[in-house]
Amino acid sequence: MLPTFIATLFGLTALVVGLAALTLDAPRDDLLALTSFLLVSGGISIALGYSVIHFGQHSLLRTVRDKLIFALLFSAALVLLNVGFTAYLMFISSHNLTLLALVMLFAIGISAVFAIYIARSFHSRLQTVVNTVHGVGSGQLSSRIEIDGSDELDDLARAFNSMAEQLETAFARQRDLEPASLGDLISDTLEALSAQAHQRQLTLKGFVDEALPAVVMDTRRVQRVLYNLVQNSVRHTPADGAIVIRAVNADGEIYVSVADSGEGIPADDLPKIFDRFQRDRGQPRAKPLSGSGLGLTIAKGIIELHGGRIWVESTQGEGATFTFTLPQNGIPAETLSLPA
Repeated sequence: MLPTFIATLFGLTALVVGLAALTLDAPRDDLLALTSFLLVSGGISIALGYSVIHFGQHSLLRTVRDKLIFALLFSAALVLLNVGFTAYLMFISSHNLTLLALVMLFAIGISAVFAIYIARSFHSRLQTVVNTVHGVGSGQLSSRIEIDGSDELDDLARAFNSMAEQLETAFARQRDLEPASLGDLISDTLEALSAQAHQRQLTLKGFVDEALPAVVMDTRRVQRVLYNLVQNSVRHTPADGAIVIRAVNADGEIYVSVADSGEGIPADDLPKIFDRFQRDRGQPRAKPLSGSGLGLTIAKGIIELHGGRIWVESTQGEGATFTFTLPQNGIPAETLSLPA
């Protein structure tokens, strides 16, 4: 920083002296005197300002606001001292010199008001950034910085908001990526869909292996798979039929099945039951309709991203059983990128 100040001093001195030589037609001695004065006064000013900034920034200028106010007031004071000293050397009368000093003091006062206003505004915005950063650091991941401009602080706010959003998303996924009970998910599914099954005069039951361990999974999405499979069975099982959900532990995997006593699936449709744009239970889609086979396609994608498998077994007229597996030892890292 100091070499930059020194280079600036010599550059400005050469500029001012050059302009004086061109516009004032000043004699050589006056130009030399002007050069000496500018170098001495500028050198003293730079030395003083640099000393305060470099050595006093941790004790005297501890905040950005203090530094801004000091910079503006110091610049105004330099103007006053340099102009005043120049006027003194020009032998201006004491009356005029006093008047000039008062006018420049007035100008410094106006500069001080603007300096304080700008510094306070900057400090307030910077404090908002600091408070929001602390909030996110303490776990308030939904905290965001309000943006109302396009300067560097707003760029910083945008970058921080983007980072905070990514952290919030990653934390939500990690929270979902936690060990959970499949028994609880099955119980929730039974509770949520029992009224729908009862309305269609269906029996809806669930059986869970007592030795079933907790499984690391995305609970919301596995719950969605269960909902899709059970609702599919409800739609295709006639009155007085039964739907049974089972979860067992076998061969290092958790097996979850949804079996019904419904109409079953034609053998020709079984291989393409999980394909996109297939109607539920393998009936080809003639045109876009609600309740299409997208539910089964989504279920297949979710289970496979968990490192599991999903398939269906059925005999037409005798019902169908959809089964999926989940690994006991957790899900692969790709699940972190599951879409919302």
